[in-house]
Amino acid sequence: MVGKVTTKPPAEDNYVEIFDRNQNFQGMGGLPFIINTIDFVDANGSMMDFQIEIDLNNKSPTEADFDSIDCGIYYKSTLVGDASITNTQLFAGHNIFNFESSLNGELNNLKSGFISMETLALELKVSVTCQDASDSIEIFNTAIEIKGFDGIPTAINSFDLNESTSNTLELELDVTINNPSDIGVDINQLSFDLYYQSTYLGEGFKGQLMNFPRGDTPFLINITLDGTNEIISEFLGDYISGFNLTLVLESKITIQFNSGSNWLMETQIDVGMGGIQEDLISIDVQEISILPKIFPIGVSYDIDFEITIHNPLKFEFQIKSFTGPSYFNDTDSSSYLIIGPYSAKNDLYIYDIDMNWTDSPVSVTGGGEYQEVSYFQGTNIELGIRLLDEYQKNQLYVDLKAGDLTLIIGDYETTSQPNITMKVLIVFAHPESKSFNAALKNTAVSTLTEAGHEVKVSDLYEIGWNFHVDRTNFTELKDNDYFKPQSEQPLGKYIQKIKDEQAKVTWCDMIIFQFPMYWYSMPSILKSWVDIVFSAGFAYGGDYGYFEKAGFAGKKALICTTTGGPEFFYTEKGRSGNYKRILYPIIYGMFVFTGMESYEPQVFFGPAHGTDESRKEMLKKYSEFLKDIDNQKFIPFNKSDKFEGQMMTLKENEKTNIEIIGDEK
Repeated sequence: MVGKVTTKPPAEDNYVEIFDRNQNFQGMGGLPFIINTIDFVDANGSMMDFQIEIDLNNKSPTEADFDSIDCGIYYKSTLVGDASITNTQLFAGHNIFNFESSLNGELNNLKSGFISMETLALELKVSVTCQDASDSIEIFNTAIEIKGFDGIPTAINSFDLNESTSNTLELELDVTINNPSDIGVDINQLSFDLYYQSTYLGEGFKGQLMNFPRGDTPFLINITLDGTNEIISEFLGDYISGFNLTLVLESKITIQFNSGSNWLMETQIDVGMGGIQEDLISIDVQEISILPKIFPIGVSYDIDFEITIHNPLKFEFQIKSFTGPSYFNDTDSSSYLIIGPYSAKNDLYIYDIDMNWTDSPVSVTGGGEYQEVSYFQGTNIELGIRLLDEYQKNQLYVDLKAGDLTLIIGDYETTSQPNITMKVLIVFAHPESKSFNAALKNTAVSTLTEAGHEVKVSDLYEIGWNFHVDRTNFTELKDNDYFKPQSEQPLGKYIQKIKDEQAKVTWCDMIIFQFPMYWYSMPSILKSWVDIVFSAGFAYGGDYGYFEKAGFAGKKALICTTTGGPEFFYTEKGRSGNYKRILYPIIYGMFVFTGMESYEPQVFFGPAHGTDESRKEMLKKYSEFLKDIDNQKFIPFNKSDKFEGQMMTLKENEKTNIEIIGDEK
């Protein structure tokens, strides 16, 4: 400050300045503050009791007296609670003040937000009122966060399927419930409702008072399965089949505060539950006897199969029946006497196993097994030679790729299907990695992988596929003067890039063509791939036949494609015609001709002209189709038995293949 002392005689107009000096006084410095703690300590109805500790730093060397220090707490700009300390002194240096405030949880849904949110953003305003002053002075205004209950995060650690003495089934869930807030409470009541396929499955309940401190608390919850017979049977069938299940767990948790007030918290979580991975059925070949026939040349053979049914559960179930086709792989060439040789081939069908205990179901204890012998007689020369050869080399493995095992579990009858995992090859033919075709490809990869299938992708643009059927396909030629692909292909002397693609086809159980429709067909890059990879001697011909006897017999195939036009363009009466007839040359000429069975094509119409939401729905639809791939039907094309004569003419009154594929659902 600047101080001046003046003298001024009454009769004179001037004065004499005797000093002029600056003097500094130390003020309070705006009262710097620190918020030490904000604690939620209790609740009474909708009122939420908080304690707030604030450190105010008086930088002045002198004390100050205040009528009050006032604290206001705001949520979404609305005052929800306040507190005051009256007639207080502020000493020099740090001063600690504790405020107790009850926040009104009804204002702006503060209580609901505290229950459902991880953190809540509040605003803290502190002001002081000096003695003998009518107005308060705001000393700080700051944003603060408090931890909420975040919906009481719930995690399922493990589960077990158990059976009570009254044949009631229970799921025992090992659950961790998290209290992320800063207050320890009690749980007064805990209940769960469990849903499967959007249908009520069962419920669990705990009614005793339990401590629920901050952090994780483990619980064991028994869910009694008391839904309808249909949904419980479906759940059990999917569980013992080894499918990955998604359950919905709806929880109701009543927490109790020190005051005795109760808050109800409701939450919903998806629970991923893996089904039983052990094989329920295994087949061992006990003996093969084969007898050559001379007139006409041929063989007959008897096979004894030992069927073992395993019970991986902790309790007994009963077996009613099992039916299913059996297959094996001929891992190398086979021959017998003068018959053969036959080259290696996978997925060779043997016969349909049919075992029935309906009149007297067989009981199998938990962890136990049941065995029975099934006999099969056959006369197919090729099949018999291949089976005997694999058996004698001690490398015969018989597998089930489908079938139904009917069981009685508790009071419920259910059917298990083998959890069939496949090796899937996706041949992707689109130049843009951010395209909708790419999104469909990515959806297939993620959906199939999550279902336990193994997936490989041949991205034709990424691998630089730029081949045509010509001499450059081969490392050497049988005839350098005259190039005939059908003569060179069976020799298999391909360059490595082509061998790599054929190896992927050999590896896979299912092949998916993913492409945009160009000129009512596939892109040329994919057609070139088919021309070269699906070659003579590999896909058909040579050691193989055609159709059911071709090189890819036993494999499955699917087209997934997109169009530029809307769906009605591609109907029977639309301008472009039935889309399945458009795709017939691919489905029948490439898939069925080489021995594969084809699913109904998945066609997505005009995605480029749709909305983000419509495209998401398309991806969801495709994912749902693939999740249920085991139950999808093949297009029922005519087999060889529908044709007759040397020219293989379709029998009278049979639908043509064009008519079959043209039939609209």
